[in-house]
Amino acid sequence: MRGGRLWSLIVLALVLGGLVVPILLSAVRRQASSRGFGRGVATSLCSLAHTSTGLSHDDAMAQLEEIQTSFVRTRAVDAEAFLDGVDQVATSLPACRFLGEP
Repeated sequence: MRGGRLWSLIVLALVLGGLVVPILLSAVRRQASSRGFGRGVATSLCSLAHTSTGLSHDDAMAQLEEIQTSFVRTRAVDAEAFLDGVDQVATSLPACRFLGEP
């Protein structure tokens, strides 16, 4: 009898581990990729705003908002993590501080 309970617990642990762990890893991966998208978009827009492309800071902010809205609407990224990535660029690169302004 006791051996049956032990095997039941082992099977239960394996099944729950097979469900819970992938779900948690998926959430962590989505957060990381969303933050990466935010960093990439912010860096690109900052670069364009500081070259001779004629993109003003206001235009760059408008583009950032459009891209964020599009990504969030299609659920391609997590909105908070995306903004965290943008904020990381805005705080670490002095020329990109305008991206962190409201």
